[in-house]
Amino acid sequence: MRTLINIIILILLSLSLYVIPLNTQVFDFEGESSTKEDGSETADTVKYECIFTKNNDDKFLLNPKSYELKVDSSLTLPENLEERVQFDIQFEDSKGKIIKLDKKDFEDIIVDKNPKNFTLKLKFSDVMDKLNYSNYKVTLSLDCLDNEFEDEFEAFLQKEDITLQNNALDLYAYLEPCFYSDKSLKYSIPVYREKVNVSNVFSNLMFALASKPEEVEKAGLEPFRIDMDTYIPRVWYQNGGLTCKFYEENFINIKNEAQAESTFRNLLNSFAIFSSKYIINELDIQLLNSEKNEIAGFKIDKVLKVNRSPKLYLPIFLNDNDKKKYFWLPFDFEEGENLKSDIVHMLEIFKTAPEYTKENKLIALIPNIKVYKDINLVEDKLIIELSEEMYEYLNGNAVYTTMIKEAFSLSFSSIDGIKSYELWYENKLVEEIGGVKFGESILAPNSFNRIN
Repeated sequence: MRTLINIIILILLSLSLYVIPLNTQVFDFEGESSTKEDGSETADTVKYECIFTKNNDDKFLLNPKSYELKVDSSLTLPENLEERVQFDIQFEDSKGKIIKLDKKDFEDIIVDKNPKNFTLKLKFSDVMDKLNYSNYKVTLSLDCLDNEFEDEFEAFLQKEDITLQNNALDLYAYLEPCFYSDKSLKYSIPVYREKVNVSNVFSNLMFALASKPEEVEKAGLEPFRIDMDTYIPRVWYQNGGLTCKFYEENFINIKNEAQAESTFRNLLNSFAIFSSKYIINELDIQLLNSEKNEIAGFKIDKVLKVNRSPKLYLPIFLNDNDKKKYFWLPFDFEEGENLKSDIVHMLEIFKTAPEYTKENKLIALIPNIKVYKDINLVEDKLIIELSEEMYEYLNGNAVYTTMIKEAFSLSFSSIDGIKSYELWYENKLVEEIGGVKFGESILAPNSFNRIN
């Protein structure tokens, strides 16, 4: 009997070798892999499970230095990790302009690497030559070890190393407002320079424009192209119109239509604001002893008219000679239905740098936050009641607060009917914030943008 029982047990054990128990889980591997002595997997077909943890979960980032994402893996990271981390990151500004970047635009993206985790770090300083200092909607799409991750947030990218204008709003009675173009000839930028005294008050300004061209070029600006060495003053003023007569040899430094257009645009802008005694609304350029009505392709058969619409001022960096120094650049501003709507519109534009070139970097001054609670005009004084977000922002950044004070002063003063402005918060006059004194800010400064 015992022998029979042993035979039955042996048969059952033999059968069990070919039957899978019902409670056993069957795993479906994507591929085979081997393990090295250091524990790292060698096959790319191993399935990694990744957990992504953001360094900052805020949906709005104020001047972030970088974007950091910690990645934890279920398995030891492969040696070819760099190859298996791919991403696209998209920056969209308030105008809807989209800049797309990818892995090749950044350096040293994988940091703090351990056997089973690492940090993906995207430094914004690596790509600032492609971006502006402004507000952006940022979208990230990541493929890491065949795990997908997406994120979306808003960011305000600031410039940190800024040299504030020295006495930018002080009064200098001995200075002349001289307009120059940037190297692209796109912008007309006012620079206040020392007067050059000659017999004709209008010629004074042209000689000031032409003086010390090496200083102008060092600042990243195009020098004045009318040859004043051969110029004999022939200027007439009557009823808001100014007539300037030249010989052809005065324009030997003007080589093309763009240079001619920018030269006369700068001359017109300079005349438009150079004196409170003479109001100039038109400039007529004429050639002596010549029947030509053009200079290097630029037509001079019609008078040039001054645009006296309000101006909105934004800071701009011009060149590599001094990456910390900015100039105030005026943009023509189209007036709306009423003064309050104009101020609201200006405050919104301060949130974005409206134009961008690789050579010239415009700077947005205000993040994408609520700026004000209320706006009122009492006689000729503009009163802005700050929001809590704007007050906190001003209180935490002395450099940008100083620039905002200057931008408000220059821009608001260009609107007819405003002579001063005040900032209020919680029914109290803001006399100082972020180390910057406000009180009652006087507008329409007589000078700014110094180069000498």
